[in-house]
Amino acid sequence: MSQREKCSLINKANNCAVLGYRNKLLIISMEKNIKLSIREREIIEMVARANCRKTIASKLNISIHTVDTHLRHIHLKTKTHSLTELLVWKLHNNNSKTPSK
Repeated sequence: MSQREKCSLINKANNCAVLGYRNKLLIISMEKNIKLSIREREIIEMVARANCRKTIASKLNISIHTVDTHLRHIHLKTKTHSLTELLVWKLHNNNSKTPSK
């Protein structure tokens, strides 16, 4: 069994992934039809590239508070509670599709 198989278990009935991370279980929604705005997808990509909130705000020419608001909306839509969960959600959902309007 590979390391990835040992770390994750996909629960298809509940449409979520259960992952072991630092002696904690992360339960991540794997819902596919989540509608994210273009800006929300840009922010997820920038977070995935290890940009901090201040850098994201600067590159997108918006305030840090606006970045926080976008992240809060993203967490609500994806049912994640941390950036780690959000990045795992992104990996599982291959979130490179064309954004919904």
